[in-house]
Amino acid sequence: MDIVVGNNDDPPSLLTNSGGPNHFVSIKLIGSRSNRDAIGARVRVRSNGVTQLREIQGGGSYLSQSDLRAHFGLGAFPRIDFIEVGWPGSAHQRFQNVKADQFYTLEEGTGSLHLDSFQKSAGKRRAFRAQAIC
Repeated sequence: MDIVVGNNDDPPSLLTNSGGPNHFVSIKLIGSRSNRDAIGARVRVRSNGVTQLREIQGGGSYLSQSDLRAHFGLGAFPRIDFIEVGWPGSAHQRFQNVKADQFYTLEEGTGSLHLDSFQKSAGKRRAFRAQAIC
């Protein structure tokens, strides 16, 4: 993951990841019964016996916002044993044997992960748009 850091009274810093062939998964949550941004939801990912936890948080620092997606680094392991989401309203969802190196969107109450595909938009600008695929 690359990171842009806003610095007070200085230009922003771009930190680029050149970490090599490691794997990841990124999950965007959309609340339907709880709040739309899924603030307060907890995402657990288990891969090769290692469990990681992220809580979706709003806000950040002055004039900034942290990414609402839960991003997990998986190291050398290209498969996820399970993804488990605990929604703020106490509902739970679980998905097993999930492919790594993908961006997923999960809407509260649905029974499936949606794979996000990023396509380069037409024109000279280097903008990208996300499109959900079921």
